[in-house]
Amino acid sequence: MTNENDQDLTRSSQQKLTKYSSELLKKSLALANKVNSNLQNQKYYWASSDFFEEDLEFISSVSISANGKKLAFYSSYNTDHLITIWDIYNHGKVQKIQGEEPINISQDGNFLACLKSYSIDIENLDDTTDEVIIVYNLGTGEIVKSFIINDENFSSYCPSAISPHLNLIAYLDETNNRLVIFDLQTSTITYDLQYDYICADNYNHCLKFSPNGKFLIISNSEYQNACIFHIEDLKFIKTLDLPFSSSVSIPIAINSNCTEIIFDCSTHFNGASIIDISSEKEISRILYHTEYGGASSLAFSLDNKTIVIAYEDGGISIVKAWDTQKLLLSENLQKKLIVVYNLIFMGDFYFSNADYQEANKFYTEAISLDSNNFELYLKRGKSKLSFGDYLDASCDFSKCIMINNKNAESYFYRGIAEARKGNVENVIQDLSMALDIDSIFYENEYLFWLRACAYYDLQIIDKALKDLNKALSLNQNDLDFLSLKGSIHLQLREYQDAISIFDKILEIDFKYKKAYIGRGAAYFDLGNKINALEDLKKVDISDVESGFERILWLRGCSYFDVGNANEAIKDLSYALIINPEYTEALYSRGFIYQNLGYYQQAIEDYSGIQSYEGQ
Repeated sequence: MTNENDQDLTRSSQQKLTKYSSELLKKSLALANKVNSNLQNQKYYWASSDFFEEDLEFISSVSISANGKKLAFYSSYNTDHLITIWDIYNHGKVQKIQGEEPINISQDGNFLACLKSYSIDIENLDDTTDEVIIVYNLGTGEIVKSFIINDENFSSYCPSAISPHLNLIAYLDETNNRLVIFDLQTSTITYDLQYDYICADNYNHCLKFSPNGKFLIISNSEYQNACIFHIEDLKFIKTLDLPFSSSVSIPIAINSNCTEIIFDCSTHFNGASIIDISSEKEISRILYHTEYGGASSLAFSLDNKTIVIAYEDGGISIVKAWDTQKLLLSENLQKKLIVVYNLIFMGDFYFSNADYQEANKFYTEAISLDSNNFELYLKRGKSKLSFGDYLDASCDFSKCIMINNKNAESYFYRGIAEARKGNVENVIQDLSMALDIDSIFYENEYLFWLRACAYYDLQIIDKALKDLNKALSLNQNDLDFLSLKGSIHLQLREYQDAISIFDKILEIDFKYKKAYIGRGAAYFDLGNKINALEDLKKVDISDVESGFERILWLRGCSYFDVGNANEAIKDLSYALIINPEYTEALYSRGFIYQNLGYYQQAIEDYSGIQSYEGQ
């Protein structure tokens, strides 16, 4: 749903958007050609390969062993403080161990170091308020070493990283603007320097050792740069300006030979950018879909053959490994990939500005270049849904499901499209499927209300009420939800309950027409025609979406009962213009004519009833 002020773009805004669109597409083609020329000199390209999905809310750290066989990751939302270790090639969990970030796997893949803060209670390890680095033997799962960091300014809140040799920890002391390198073996500080790029907020930093432990990279989103520190020489050797800004930390990684960095660019596009350190130019991109916040962590393998990225998509944390040897992207494919991205960007831009027709054009163009991308069909379907092309929208969502039948959003939006088309059985089936696939939809009140409407249309009242009560538990003051519940009470002849609900609606919004209709109908059935007429007179028929003839019939009968036969005949005649076969109106008007002595007109109406019922 969009705000009315966003419904129509002004002509000047439209011209600006068209100009901006044209300029951006020219830039995207120029970038594609630039990347295409850079491909000639590249030794490898990035190709996506899904390895695992983990049901965690937010993976904040990942580490990959030097041989590329083991992967460790940690979720900052995990209240049990568990680190998960995967065997990459066997596609299975190896084990879970207790600890917190920072984490790192040793180069041989046999050990893992992590932080233990005072909030973690580990058996056989003395409790302490000091921050402790512990080392696990991944073969036995036992703790083999522990190191206390004797620096009162260090805490688990400091941005930090552990070296792959598990002998150093680097951290930023935001209070004193320090970069500290702490030797875990000797329990001494080997490097302590004032650091010029300390941000006001710790969450604006990200630290990462190179896979061979020779380099440390620090990203600073506030300053939009990354500083490279040489561990052996104990000095900064390079500061790179990052081309994309961010209000939060920029996850970053550096390779072993200090030739390339990769960092998340989700504030600019859905993916990561690879920068050549010597030229400081972007040489490639990895694209991935993330709805919230971008990637949380990145890591190179020692041989540069694998890069791992953890990110969030649709409430699921996903860990992907890009195998640099598995697939070589052709020049045309790389060019096409960038053009597709820019088409998506423009489609999203127009969609966010409520210009759904224009958004649809860009999504259609993107689909012509990438016809197996289910997300494109989802986006185009949503744009079609927004400008009322429900049939084609449903087709796009169906195509989306054909490509990926585990995408809950596709079922949800197809359910909405089917509701607009009036296919209530399909609505129930699709919305139920969305709930089965993704539990996040249990917090979507609109889904439950829509399914309640479908059950109500099928007269499955018990299920309609169950869904409606769930919707109201999530949003107790939604007028449409309350109106449907009032209508159900009305149908069940629970008139006082219906009146109470419609009273509540009108307390919230006295202009809500459906409440006057529903309360008027309840008063009518209770025999209180004066109150019924008072409510029904407040309804302008032109404002009503459906059921015009019944409203006119109720109002006409109420007029007659309070002694106004002329107004009664007007409303009943209007109802019969809308629906000449409305037998209730024919009977009521015939009855009024009979009472007024207009017998011929009464006979004609009664005869009309017989002819329609005979049909």
